[in-house]
Amino acid sequence: MRRSSQVSELVAAMVVVSIATTNAQCPHLIALAGAQRNLLQAAAPRPQPASPAVPAGAPGPATAAKSMCNGSRTHPYVGYQGDLTTMDHNVGGHISILDDCTFQVTGFSYDGLAPAAHWWGGNGLAQDELRKGVELDPMRLATPLQNVEMTVQLPAGVTWNNISIISVWCEEFLADFGHVILAPGNVSSLVPAPAPAPAANAGGFDHCIDLSPNFFQMQWKLDNPDPAIAQAVTVSYKAFLDANMWMGFGYSMDGATEAEMIGSDVVIAGMVGEQCFAYSYYLTAKEQCNYQGGQNAGVCPTSGLLGMPHTNVGNSARLISCNRSAGNLVTVTYMRPLKASNKYEHDWPVGAPKYAVWGVGPLSQGSTAAEPVVLFHAPSNKGPTYAASDFRLSLGAPSQCKAPLTPPVAGVTAPAPAPTMQPPKLLDLTKSNMIEITTGTNKNYPNPPAWGLSLHVNGLETPVVRVARGTNYTFVIKAGETHPIYITDNINGGGEDADIIYGGSDSDAGTVANPLTFYWTPNMTTPNTVFYQCYAHRKLGWIMQVVNADGSPNTVPNPNKASLEGLANLPVALTNPTALAASTSAAAPAPAPAAGKGGNSCRTRFGTDGPDELYAHCATLSQDSANVRLNWRLDTLAGRRDMTALLQCANSNGWCAWGLSQKPGQMIGTSAIVVRACPACPTGAVAEQYYLASKSESGVKPDPKGVLDVLKSEATKLPEGTIQALFTLRLPEGVSAKNYIVDCIGASGPLSADGGLARHDTGASLSALLDLAGGNAAVSATTRSVFPVVHGVLMVVAWCMLLPISVTIARTCKHNWPPAWFQIHRAVGVIAVAMIAAGLGLGIEAWNGVSWTNLFVAHLALGFLAVFLAVLQITALVYRPHLDSDLRWLWATCHKWTGRKALLVTFINAIIGFNLPEVQLPAYYSWGLAIIWAAIFLAGAGKELYGRRSLQMKSQSSGHAFGGDATNSKGKCMVCYKGSSKKPHTVAQSLFSHPGFDYLKRQNC
Repeated sequence: MRRSSQVSELVAAMVVVSIATTNAQCPHLIALAGAQRNLLQAAAPRPQPASPAVPAGAPGPATAAKSMCNGSRTHPYVGYQGDLTTMDHNVGGHISILDDCTFQVTGFSYDGLAPAAHWWGGNGLAQDELRKGVELDPMRLATPLQNVEMTVQLPAGVTWNNISIISVWCEEFLADFGHVILAPGNVSSLVPAPAPAPAANAGGFDHCIDLSPNFFQMQWKLDNPDPAIAQAVTVSYKAFLDANMWMGFGYSMDGATEAEMIGSDVVIAGMVGEQCFAYSYYLTAKEQCNYQGGQNAGVCPTSGLLGMPHTNVGNSARLISCNRSAGNLVTVTYMRPLKASNKYEHDWPVGAPKYAVWGVGPLSQGSTAAEPVVLFHAPSNKGPTYAASDFRLSLGAPSQCKAPLTPPVAGVTAPAPAPTMQPPKLLDLTKSNMIEITTGTNKNYPNPPAWGLSLHVNGLETPVVRVARGTNYTFVIKAGETHPIYITDNINGGGEDADIIYGGSDSDAGTVANPLTFYWTPNMTTPNTVFYQCYAHRKLGWIMQVVNADGSPNTVPNPNKASLEGLANLPVALTNPTALAASTSAAAPAPAPAAGKGGNSCRTRFGTDGPDELYAHCATLSQDSANVRLNWRLDTLAGRRDMTALLQCANSNGWCAWGLSQKPGQMIGTSAIVVRACPACPTGAVAEQYYLASKSESGVKPDPKGVLDVLKSEATKLPEGTIQALFTLRLPEGVSAKNYIVDCIGASGPLSADGGLARHDTGASLSALLDLAGGNAAVSATTRSVFPVVHGVLMVVAWCMLLPISVTIARTCKHNWPPAWFQIHRAVGVIAVAMIAAGLGLGIEAWNGVSWTNLFVAHLALGFLAVFLAVLQITALVYRPHLDSDLRWLWATCHKWTGRKALLVTFINAIIGFNLPEVQLPAYYSWGLAIIWAAIFLAGAGKELYGRRSLQMKSQSSGHAFGGDATNSKGKCMVCYKGSSKKPHTVAQSLFSHPGFDYLKRQNC
């Protein structure tokens, strides 16, 4: 049986190794591999490191024990350099052994897809040897890395004697993704070793300064006695720190006129439990780092500002040693270059002094040595906790402390009394509905440690706010653009993933100059105790007690057990509203913005059974009875651009839509979310993405893979006929990551007979400029550029009305209206040409942004052809031959047929223009134009027939025959015949004396 068991274990191991090494990135194998890994670990558990004897080095938390190597370079491996052998997950990079307990990785790359990759040390490449290795750095390589540099120090109890392999190892799958095999190195290939850091108070430092007398002291030594050629400095902080505190020193930005915190480059160090840390920080603002929002604002580690996932990537402070001695005297020693190594660091001066900053304060709850969350420098009865505004220091100038820091002798000096903290006041708003939230100092924050500022409600510092169920409360937010407010079950706030949000959101932030307003109505399901908090930072707000308006009992417990435990550990005087001093005399809040302004929020529900949800913002996007309405909220944390929205309208047998338009107010080119009634669908409605290629029904088609990145969507139809679509989409890259302002369209209309989207009325469409983050909506009717409209009117009137009339007059009125016909013909032609010129200019402006479809190209080509023919007619008019010229007949023929062809071209082009995607005029426009043309030419034909009939009658009464034309083929006047011989007579003959042919004289014929 034992042999069978061993065989089973061996087979299991082979399965796991095969899965791990070849399919580490395949999610469907995780369960199998995990189960087999548990079996392997039970059979051969990984040995634990020896008891801590040295502190951890720079890429991870350090232990409090003294460093064993302290920068020494005695091991044969020191100086070794080699490239990682790539096994999987694109691992690559260059390894250098710097000293007896430190290695450096440069040019490191890794795709970040494995679930649990670490730096790992082993004694051989065999799977079993690697599996029995040791973890070199507790920080996981959790995200993709490219061309990254990092430094890793061996953990306590581990030396190069224990390691012959450095590997990127996946503990979840027991897989080696890349490794180097260590060998003796050339220590001379490395930069000179830094001087070993002396123990605290050992007299090895050249400089010392009392930053806060008898409380915080800093010692340092340059790596060269000559400050002019020094390259690095070793610094030792010493301070009497309680548990989970930090201390820091650094320099203000170049050109500062005082010791300014904002813009300063500091090294913050301290201890969390028995582990210590030293990291470079940069201060963009006097507030917590927004770890949830991407580490780009507040007191943030340089690694976060550089976008690096590993705390030590980009960290120029190399931790050397740390310890805690009697009286909680914490000493942390680190080394950093004097020159800045990235854009968030400053040169530390060794010549002229520069303005410097320092501070001591608490760490946030939940901080670790790998990720310490720095809070505001809190007051202390031990001494000052931050630098004076005139503090300047040069690291090259002589400086000595008055005396070493020593713990106070019990009973000799009584400590100064701690500041008396006042309990929070009770703000009873059961008879009011206005809540104004600002920020201010928090000398009395009830749940320390805190940042140093907190949320003030109606002028009171973090009160317990009592609200009544069923009351619609108006929140006017003036806390600042970095402090979005929400109502949550989390006592600490900060936008944790597991938080339940009862009101507000991650985007509900406003300032004194630009307040933001949202609404919240606590109901019978709202817990008795919730918290108003900042979504971006922890511990700024406090308790909100929810009661029934009529005083009846209603016990709805807070579902967050950690919050309940946190309240239970605090004094009753800080948490029980019945023990607090009631106050309603605070400063009156500013009036709320009018409805629809300033980011008002809206409540609604999806479906009949959905929760009554609060959306951050809403807007109405139609003018008709369908009442198209969009409710939305944003998720912009961690660089996301996700928008969750509820689109609905009262259009039981039709459709409604919301989309992002390419040009403000124009529907063509819009990608839209459309919800339409669907009798055959289980929910009665369906939501799809459409693309609007034109304004015709045929040009509006479903486009599942369109511009909008729809993450999820669903639709339903309510019993009263309202159709709804609930969707989440990722906003396009072009949407401003700062303002989230978009041009959009809302519309509704009927369904066609085949279920398509029929055209909507003009009032059923609105365009809007939406501020998706702030909620402001500039809504207006959908606009149509005036240029295409005026262009079309001018061209149709000129080409299709005036010029046909001009041609008809020239054709039919020569015999009856001489010489008036010529004046009218010329005047109408000049007016038409002027209108064509204006229409041409407007047309050029109108085609800006138009889709270049085949129809539009044809319209453009025919338009320019017509303009060319018009120019040809004008040129021919200016250079026409004399009446007696032999070329007159050729000119007349060309002039006549050029005009006719131009009219035909423009008639066809007008019909094309009516049907362009951006125009899409109904068919009766084309029929109407055809009727106008027919009327003009029929009237001309009638006039010509009437004129011919009149001339025939006159010729008969005069005894002369009428040949039907005033000229022969060469332009000569050959219109009358004398007697029966029909011999032609010219104008020089006496025929002009006949009364019936006086019109020939008037024509100069």
